[in-house]
Amino acid sequence: MPSPPSDPDGDFTAEDLPVYEQSAVVPYRLRKGRLEILVVSNQSGSRWVLPKGLVEEDLSPAESAAREAYEEA
Repeated sequence: MPSPPSDPDGDFTAEDLPVYEQSAVVPYRLRKGRLEILVVSNQSGSRWVLPKGLVEEDLSPAESAAREAYEEA
């Protein structure tokens, strides 16, 4: 993964930063006609997170999102 460019003077713009393809999951279900959304906490339980991560080269964005959900939930 490339590192962001070093710019001590703050002269670079957003276009100078590397771009990464990520996928994320919002786990939900419909139950008895109502929408339920599963919230996931980080490992320490101190905040809520969306399972997300970089799309791996050998996976589609959907497959990558499913893997992240499984790993983080």
